[in-house]
Amino acid sequence: MAEDTVNPQRSALRAPALPQSHTIVHPVVVEGAMRRAREYPKIIAERARSSIAACEREYLPLVRNEDGTATLAVCRYEALANAEEFVNEKGEMNLPDSIAGKTVVGIEDEWIVGGELACHGSRWTYRATEISSAIDWVRLNGWVPTNYIVAEILQAALVSADLVKSKGAPLALTPD
Repeated sequence: MAEDTVNPQRSALRAPALPQSHTIVHPVVVEGAMRRAREYPKIIAERARSSIAACEREYLPLVRNEDGTATLAVCRYEALANAEEFVNEKGEMNLPDSIAGKTVVGIEDEWIVGGELACHGSRWTYRATEISSAIDWVRLNGWVPTNYIVAEILQAALVSADLVKSKGAPLALTPD
């Protein structure tokens, strides 16, 4: 996936020669950027972190920002309740869909977790021209930058940049 850095759909959309007083922006390009933007925030990796006290799952979410940047952070779900509270007389777990209005995601150690991802520690915000710094941040925070993670980091920055460029852009042939 990492070698797929050129969007074949975009390179196939070559505008015909037009008078210089006209601009064309193909609606598929703008629509594609908008469709990809709705995929965010997205979790691009997860891992188990163990300590003497607990074993928790950490997530690496990727957020596309309105200003043409993207942000990475290390996050966890919050503990909603002790899992023992939801074990019936037969010893079976009856995991609820929600607790206190917060969606249940799963069980970590002895805790039911869910709600919103709570980010802790550092965050890294980057532009499409700063992909290598984002990959370095991933490494510095103990994650392995797999081909999938690198491709997602690149795509998020490009989607953000496309959306900034497309704001106010015409969707059809219009005079300048």
